[in-house]
Amino acid sequence: MRKWRHACLSKKLVNSSVNWKSDKGITLVELLASLVILSVVILLAGSVHLFGQRQFISQTESASQANDMSYALSVMSRDLRKEEGGIVVVTEDGKKITTGSGLTFSFSDNKISKNGSVLVDSVSSMNAQINSEESIEIILESNLPQSQTKTYKTTIYFRR
Repeated sequence: MRKWRHACLSKKLVNSSVNWKSDKGITLVELLASLVILSVVILLAGSVHLFGQRQFISQTESASQANDMSYALSVMSRDLRKEEGGIVVVTEDGKKITTGSGLTFSFSDNKISKNGSVLVDSVSSMNAQINSEESIEIILESNLPQSQTKTYKTTIYFRR
């Protein structure tokens, strides 16, 4: 009996070294650990992607708003300089500019309109004032919900 027992123990000791080629699979703990690591990597990649999307949307809206404000100031500047009679009247509150030929730029309901048609929207304020007989200063402020308030300003000098 001792010989048999001794033979089993010696076989166990010989087979105790790990032979990776004979392993049939992985343990549950190894599987769970690899799944947790993979989940963390996927969450980080998703978080970076969502952050990039939000930044892209915010910057696109901000650039669009800057383009709209620039366009509005350009149209106002061009049309007011073309005024042949030289008569330009600005209301005391600075919300309406009227020319002698009947052209009007007005601010109401967060929109700037030219002769009743909307020129630009998402404007929080418009302030126009006549500095002298030869210039008008116009200040516009934007109000996009996701971005900071930005101020756009121009001074229009008349060619008379």
